[in-house]
Amino acid sequence: MKDIEEALKILKNNIVKTFTVDEWAELMGYSSTAYFSRKIRIRYKESPSKLIQQEKLKLITSLFQKHPDEIFFFIADEAGFPSYQSLSKFVKRATGKTLTEFKSEC
Repeated sequence: MKDIEEALKILKNNIVKTFTVDEWAELMGYSSTAYFSRKIRIRYKESPSKLIQQEKLKLITSLFQKHPDEIFFFIADEAGFPSYQSLSKFVKRATGKTLTEFKSEC
């Protein structure tokens, strides 16, 4: 089990393949997702799912900034999404904006 202080660093280093709290807890070596979630909430004052969402949005923003002319499929692939539709749904749920709207703000 890794130190909870390293949790965000580990998440950032594995954000492309981390989509769920279960996956993050496993990366950290926790067998109990509930225990891991409590530790995260205490340390970071935020839910683990919200932290994953924030890191994913940072990654997507960075990809749009680095590759402004790339198609959505490329961005989705680089961010670990199985399709651009999955990326689109994620961005819409997280921000309330379409991919085009979100991209224009990056």
